[in-house]
Amino acid sequence: MPARAHIRKPAEKRAAIDIGSNSVKLLIARVKDRCVSPIVEKSTQTRLNKGLREGGDFNSASIRSTLRVLRGYVELCIQHQTLPPLLFATSAARNASLKSLQNLLQPLWKEFGLSIQVISPLQEAKWAFRGVCSERDLQDTPVLLTDVGGGSAQFIIGKKGKLIWSKSRQLGAVHLLESFSVSDPPTFKEKSELLAHVRKAVSELRSEIEADEIIRKAIPDFSFESLRWIGAGGAATILASMHLGLSRFNSAKLEGCCLSSADIQKWADRIWSLTLSDRKSLPGLPSGRADITLSGAAVYLAVMQVFAFSELTISTRGGRHGALLSSMPSDSADRIWLASEDKVLN
Repeated sequence: MPARAHIRKPAEKRAAIDIGSNSVKLLIARVKDRCVSPIVEKSTQTRLNKGLREGGDFNSASIRSTLRVLRGYVELCIQHQTLPPLLFATSAARNASLKSLQNLLQPLWKEFGLSIQVISPLQEAKWAFRGVCSERDLQDTPVLLTDVGGGSAQFIIGKKGKLIWSKSRQLGAVHLLESFSVSDPPTFKEKSELLAHVRKAVSELRSEIEADEIIRKAIPDFSFESLRWIGAGGAATILASMHLGLSRFNSAKLEGCCLSSADIQKWADRIWSLTLSDRKSLPGLPSGRADITLSGAAVYLAVMQVFAFSELTISTRGGRHGALLSSMPSDSADRIWLASEDKVLN
């Protein structure tokens, strides 16, 4: 009896919407054989984290802006005939009051029947790392992934696509900017104080990594010199966009772009020396991010200094890509874990 031919399923159109502290991001992609091929990628700044304190309420203007963007994104998913989009929220939603969350979530449930998953820092790290690894061949090189968002920053160590260690810290670009007063133009003292704060937090992370037995067991020959440093998220891609002089986001040019330690130092020094108006005119720097790019660059500068990295490799992929892979039917274990650990709100 002849062997039955292997029937390969066609790629499915899937969509993920990441409701972050600074921006809302949409990814519509074909997903097949563990590969994510983007069709539509969008990012819109809504500053959901603006003025937010632990257990507090979202700014009403930020909620209205976020809902407007979400409605537009869902309509795009309908136009592209995707499967129902996966919506998830991160740091800002974790810190907000339940009442404030309901003001954000209930309209989407009533209008589209969609719920939003408020994911834990660990799930955020899993999806971010998996998303980055969906494109990059990491071979045997251990990786430190730094993903700076608006409210928090993720620090992830992994090897061969497997997450080994992760930590989330309140080092998001919006959070830092609101925690430290910055003049226009910024002063040397203001830069030094913010950078010292970030460097202290990153130094503590380095000490934790040095003492972590799980890392040593997973990577017996572990050393900081062997780590490949990868940056994901808006703060990293903006550094690369300025370096390349891009007029608009271009994932093909940004993906895999490498910045030397001298490049990072140069751009951090330059943006901290300019007025807000002058920063807004820099090629590669969206005007709406001209304020928070100061704190975002400071995080990468601190990581570079503390770990003595010589090069940063940029990834345009992240949590949205990992979420799409983790929502595939074969990933039932991921969904069970998520349902038990994270909040699903509607």
